[in-house]
Amino acid sequence: MRMEVAAVAVLLVLTAGCTFSAPFAEAGKGEKRIETVPGGAGVKHVFEEVAVTQEAAEDRKVIKTAHLRLEVADFDGAVEELERLALEAGGYVSNSNYRITSGNRRKGTISIRIPEENFGRVIDDIKKLGRVVSFSSSGQDITEEYIDLEARLRNLKRQEERLLELLDMATSVKDVLEVERELMRVRGEIERLEGRLRYLSNRVEYATVNVELFEPEPIIQSLGLRGAVSDAVEGLVRVIRALIVASGYVLPVALLAGALFALLKMVRRSSRDG
Repeated sequence: MRMEVAAVAVLLVLTAGCTFSAPFAEAGKGEKRIETVPGGAGVKHVFEEVAVTQEAAEDRKVIKTAHLRLEVADFDGAVEELERLALEAGGYVSNSNYRITSGNRRKGTISIRIPEENFGRVIDDIKKLGRVVSFSSSGQDITEEYIDLEARLRNLKRQEERLLELLDMATSVKDVLEVERELMRVRGEIERLEGRLRYLSNRVEYATVNVELFEPEPIIQSLGLRGAVSDAVEGLVRVIRALIVASGYVLPVALLAGALFALLKMVRRSSRDG
Protein backbone atom coordinates (compact mmCIF):
# COMPACT_ATOMS: atom_id res chain seq x y z
CA MET A 1 0.00 0.00 0.00
CA ARG A 2 2.88 2.40 0.82
CA MET A 3 4.38 1.70 -2.59
CA GLU A 4 1.05 2.59 -4.18
CA VAL A 5 0.77 5.86 -2.22
CA ALA A 6 4.34 6.82 -3.15
CA ALA A 7 3.65 6.12 -6.83
CA VAL A 8 0.50 8.23 -6.78
CA ALA A 9 2.43 11.02 -5.02
CA VAL A 10 5.06 11.02 -7.76
CA LEU A 11 2.31 11.12 -10.37
CA LEU A 12 0.73 14.06 -8.50
CA VAL A 13 3.98 16.05 -8.55
CA LEU A 14 4.50 15.39 -12.26
CA THR A 15 0.92 16.38 -13.03
CA ALA A 16 1.25 19.56 -10.97
CA GLY A 17 4.35 20.56 -12.90
CA CYS A 18 2.58 20.08 -16.20
CA THR A 19 -0.49 22.04 -15.15
CA PHE A 20 1.52 24.99 -13.89
CA SER A 21 3.82 25.11 -16.90
CA ALA A 22 1.23 26.60 -19.24
CA PRO A 23 -1.61 28.37 -17.39
CA PHE A 24 -2.27 30.71 -20.30
CA ALA A 25 -2.62 27.82 -22.69
CA GLU A 26 -5.41 26.47 -20.53
CA ALA A 27 -7.17 29.74 -19.72
CA GLY A 28 -6.32 32.08 -22.58
CA LYS A 29 -6.17 29.87 -25.66
CA GLY A 30 -8.04 26.74 -24.67
CA GLU A 31 -7.13 23.10 -25.32
CA LYS A 32 -8.30 22.08 -28.81
CA ARG A 33 -8.63 18.33 -28.22
CA ILE A 34 -10.62 16.21 -30.67
CA GLU A 35 -12.09 13.22 -28.95
CA THR A 36 -12.87 10.10 -30.91
CA VAL A 37 -16.62 10.17 -30.64
CA PRO A 38 -18.92 8.69 -33.25
CA GLY A 39 -20.89 11.12 -35.36
CA GLY A 40 -18.29 13.88 -35.47
CA ALA A 41 -18.79 14.95 -31.85
CA GLY A 42 -15.05 15.63 -31.55
CA VAL A 43 -15.19 18.45 -34.12
CA LYS A 44 -18.19 19.93 -32.32
CA HIS A 45 -16.21 19.78 -29.07
CA VAL A 46 -13.43 21.88 -30.64
CA PHE A 47 -15.85 24.55 -31.88
CA GLU A 48 -17.48 24.78 -28.44
CA GLU A 49 -14.11 25.32 -26.71
CA VAL A 50 -13.07 27.99 -29.23
CA ALA A 51 -16.38 29.82 -28.72
CA VAL A 52 -15.91 29.80 -24.94
CA THR A 53 -12.34 31.10 -25.33
CA GLN A 54 -13.44 33.96 -27.60
CA GLU A 55 -16.20 34.92 -25.18
CA ALA A 56 -13.70 35.02 -22.31
CA ALA A 57 -11.34 37.19 -24.37
CA GLU A 58 -14.12 39.73 -24.92
CA ASP A 59 -14.75 39.97 -21.17
CA ARG A 60 -11.86 42.32 -20.51
CA LYS A 61 -10.86 43.13 -16.94
CA VAL A 62 -10.04 46.86 -16.81
CA ILE A 63 -9.36 48.95 -13.70
CA LYS A 64 -10.64 52.49 -14.35
CA THR A 65 -9.29 55.55 -12.55
CA ALA A 66 -9.98 59.29 -12.99
CA HIS A 67 -8.45 62.46 -11.50
CA LEU A 68 -10.25 65.83 -11.45
CA ARG A 69 -9.19 69.21 -10.09
CA LEU A 70 -12.08 71.64 -9.51
CA GLU A 71 -12.31 75.24 -8.39
CA VAL A 72 -15.55 75.61 -6.39
CA ALA A 73 -17.22 78.68 -4.88
CA ASP A 74 -19.04 76.69 -2.16
CA PHE A 75 -16.56 74.18 -0.73
CA ASP A 76 -18.90 72.53 1.79
CA GLY A 77 -21.70 72.30 -0.76
CA ALA A 78 -19.41 70.68 -3.32
CA VAL A 79 -18.24 68.10 -0.77
CA GLU A 80 -21.82 67.19 0.16
CA GLU A 81 -22.85 66.94 -3.48
CA LEU A 82 -19.87 64.74 -4.28
CA GLU A 83 -20.77 62.36 -1.45
CA ARG A 84 -24.38 62.30 -2.64
CA LEU A 85 -23.32 61.45 -6.21
CA ALA A 86 -21.22 58.54 -4.95
CA LEU A 87 -24.07 57.11 -2.85
CA GLU A 88 -26.68 57.51 -5.59
CA ALA A 89 -24.41 55.67 -8.03
CA GLY A 90 -24.12 52.75 -5.61
CA GLY A 91 -20.64 53.69 -4.44
CA TYR A 92 -18.98 55.19 -1.38
CA VAL A 93 -16.30 57.64 -0.21
CA SER A 94 -13.05 55.74 0.35
CA ASN A 95 -10.80 58.60 1.47
CA SER A 96 -10.95 62.35 2.20
CA ASN A 97 -8.71 65.08 3.62
CA TYR A 98 -8.99 68.88 3.98
CA ARG A 99 -6.71 71.77 4.94
CA ILE A 100 -6.56 75.59 5.10
CA THR A 101 -4.08 77.28 2.77
CA SER A 102 -1.87 80.26 3.66
CA GLY A 103 -4.43 82.51 1.97
CA ASN A 104 -7.15 81.19 4.35
CA ARG A 105 -8.71 79.17 1.54
CA ARG A 106 -10.05 75.62 1.98
CA LYS A 107 -8.61 72.80 -0.08
CA GLY A 108 -9.19 69.05 -0.02
CA THR A 109 -9.09 65.75 -1.87
CA ILE A 110 -11.90 63.18 -1.91
CA SER A 111 -11.63 59.68 -3.38
CA ILE A 112 -14.81 57.81 -4.26
CA ARG A 113 -15.44 54.26 -5.51
CA ILE A 114 -18.37 53.78 -7.88
CA PRO A 115 -19.66 50.86 -9.97
CA GLU A 116 -17.82 50.68 -13.28
CA GLU A 117 -20.99 51.04 -15.34
CA ASN A 118 -21.65 54.48 -13.77
CA PHE A 119 -18.11 55.76 -14.32
CA GLY A 120 -18.78 58.14 -17.22
CA ARG A 121 -22.07 59.49 -15.91
CA VAL A 122 -20.69 60.32 -12.46
CA ILE A 123 -17.66 62.10 -13.94
CA ASP A 124 -19.97 64.26 -16.07
CA ASP A 125 -21.95 65.18 -12.93
CA ILE A 126 -18.79 65.97 -10.96
CA LYS A 127 -17.61 68.37 -13.67
CA LYS A 128 -20.76 70.44 -13.05
CA LEU A 129 -19.75 71.15 -9.45
CA GLY A 130 -17.24 73.86 -10.40
CA ARG A 131 -14.63 75.00 -12.87
CA VAL A 132 -12.58 72.07 -14.18
CA VAL A 133 -8.89 72.97 -13.94
CA SER A 134 -7.56 69.56 -14.97
CA PHE A 135 -8.90 66.09 -15.79
CA SER A 136 -7.33 62.74 -16.60
CA SER A 137 -8.66 59.20 -16.96
CA SER A 138 -6.90 55.87 -17.35
CA GLY A 139 -7.65 52.17 -17.65
CA GLN A 140 -5.39 49.31 -16.57
CA ASP A 141 -6.10 46.06 -18.42
CA ILE A 142 -5.51 43.13 -16.04
CA THR A 143 -7.22 40.46 -18.15
CA GLU A 144 -4.02 38.47 -18.63
CA GLU A 145 -3.21 38.39 -14.93
CA TYR A 146 -6.80 37.53 -14.04
CA ILE A 147 -6.93 34.58 -16.46
CA ASP A 148 -3.57 33.35 -15.21
CA LEU A 149 -4.73 33.44 -11.59
CA GLU A 150 -7.96 31.60 -12.44
CA ALA A 151 -6.02 28.86 -14.26
CA ARG A 152 -3.55 28.44 -11.40
CA LEU A 153 -6.45 28.30 -8.93
CA ARG A 154 -8.15 25.52 -10.91
CA ASN A 155 -4.90 23.56 -11.00
CA LEU A 156 -4.41 23.92 -7.26
CA LYS A 157 -7.95 22.75 -6.54
CA ARG A 158 -7.34 19.66 -8.68
CA GLN A 159 -4.19 19.02 -6.65
CA GLU A 160 -6.20 19.40 -3.46
CA GLU A 161 -8.66 16.76 -4.67
CA ARG A 162 -5.83 14.33 -5.51
CA LEU A 163 -4.18 14.95 -2.14
CA LEU A 164 -7.44 14.17 -0.37
CA GLU A 165 -7.61 10.90 -2.30
CA LEU A 166 -4.03 10.12 -1.24
CA LEU A 167 -4.92 10.90 2.35
CA ASP A 168 -7.69 8.29 2.24
CA MET A 169 -5.22 5.76 0.79
CA ALA A 170 -2.44 6.42 3.32
CA THR A 171 -1.95 3.67 5.91
CA SER A 172 1.06 4.85 7.92
CA VAL A 173 1.50 7.90 10.14
CA LYS A 174 4.46 9.04 8.01
CA ASP A 175 2.40 8.98 4.82
CA VAL A 176 -0.48 10.83 6.52
CA LEU A 177 1.84 13.56 7.81
CA GLU A 178 3.51 14.04 4.42
CA VAL A 179 0.20 14.30 2.57
CA GLU A 180 -1.27 16.65 5.19
CA ARG A 181 1.81 18.89 4.96
CA GLU A 182 1.45 19.15 1.19
CA LEU A 183 -2.30 19.63 1.53
CA MET A 184 -1.74 22.54 3.93
CA ARG A 185 0.67 24.17 1.47
CA VAL A 186 -1.76 23.82 -1.43
CA ARG A 187 -4.68 25.18 0.60
CA GLY A 188 -2.57 28.17 1.67
CA GLU A 189 -1.78 28.93 -1.96
CA ILE A 190 -5.47 28.55 -2.86
CA GLU A 191 -6.45 31.11 -0.20
CA ARG A 192 -3.77 33.52 -1.44
CA LEU A 193 -4.94 33.32 -5.05
CA GLU A 194 -8.60 33.62 -4.06
CA GLY A 195 -7.78 36.77 -2.06
CA ARG A 196 -5.91 38.27 -5.00
CA LEU A 197 -8.81 37.49 -7.35
CA ARG A 198 -11.29 39.11 -4.96
CA TYR A 199 -9.11 42.22 -4.77
CA LEU A 200 -8.81 42.49 -8.56
CA SER A 201 -12.53 41.86 -9.04
CA ASN A 202 -13.34 44.69 -6.62
CA ARG A 203 -10.97 47.08 -8.41
CA VAL A 204 -12.60 46.20 -11.74
CA GLU A 205 -16.20 46.36 -10.52
CA TYR A 206 -15.68 49.66 -8.68
CA ALA A 207 -13.83 52.46 -10.48
CA THR A 208 -11.88 55.06 -8.50
CA VAL A 209 -12.40 58.82 -8.92
CA ASN A 210 -10.04 61.23 -7.13
CA VAL A 211 -11.38 64.79 -6.88
CA GLU A 212 -9.34 67.77 -5.66
CA LEU A 213 -11.50 70.71 -4.58
CA PHE A 214 -10.25 74.21 -3.76
CA GLU A 215 -11.73 77.65 -3.23
CA PRO A 216 -10.69 80.51 -5.55
CA GLU A 217 -8.09 83.00 -4.32
CA PRO A 218 -9.13 86.67 -3.74
CA ILE A 219 -9.13 88.90 -6.83
CA ILE A 220 -6.42 91.19 -5.39
CA GLN A 221 -4.14 88.18 -5.10
CA SER A 222 -4.98 86.86 -8.54
CA LEU A 223 -4.02 90.24 -10.07
CA GLY A 224 -0.70 90.32 -8.23
CA LEU A 225 -1.62 93.43 -6.16
CA ARG A 226 -1.46 91.60 -2.88
CA GLY A 227 2.12 90.58 -3.53
CA ALA A 228 3.05 94.10 -4.64
CA VAL A 229 1.63 95.67 -1.46
CA SER A 230 3.41 93.09 0.65
CA ASP A 231 6.71 93.81 -1.11
CA ALA A 232 6.26 97.59 -0.62
CA VAL A 233 5.59 97.21 3.12
CA GLU A 234 8.55 94.92 3.48
CA GLY A 235 10.78 97.48 1.68
CA LEU A 236 9.62 100.29 3.97
CA VAL A 237 10.40 98.21 7.04
CA ARG A 238 13.90 97.54 5.72
CA VAL A 239 14.52 101.29 5.17
CA ILE A 240 13.38 102.16 8.72
CA ARG A 241 15.59 99.45 10.16
CA ALA A 242 18.54 100.78 8.16
CA LEU A 243 17.91 104.32 9.47
CA ILE A 244 17.78 103.11 13.05
CA VAL A 245 21.02 101.19 12.65
CA ALA A 246 22.69 104.18 10.98
CA SER A 247 21.55 106.54 13.74
CA GLY A 248 23.40 104.39 16.22
CA TYR A 249 26.64 105.29 14.45
CA VAL A 250 25.84 108.90 13.43
CA LEU A 251 24.37 110.18 16.73
CA PRO A 252 27.55 109.81 18.88
CA VAL A 253 29.62 111.48 16.17
CA ALA A 254 27.10 114.34 15.88
CA LEU A 255 27.10 114.87 19.66
CA LEU A 256 30.90 114.94 19.77
CA ALA A 257 31.06 117.38 16.86
CA GLY A 258 28.49 119.62 18.56
CA ALA A 259 30.45 119.64 21.80
CA LEU A 260 33.71 120.53 20.03
CA PHE A 261 31.95 123.29 18.09
CA ALA A 262 30.54 124.80 21.31
CA LEU A 263 33.92 124.61 23.03
CA LEU A 264 35.63 126.27 20.09
CA LYS A 265 33.04 129.02 20.09
CA MET A 266 33.58 129.67 23.80
CA VAL A 267 37.36 129.87 23.33
CA ARG A 268 37.02 132.43 20.55
CA ARG A 269 34.61 134.56 22.61
CA SER A 270 36.94 134.60 25.62
CA SER A 271 39.87 135.61 23.36
CA ARG A 272 37.99 138.62 22.07
CA ASP A 273 36.96 139.72 25.53
CA GLY A 274 40.53 139.45 26.85
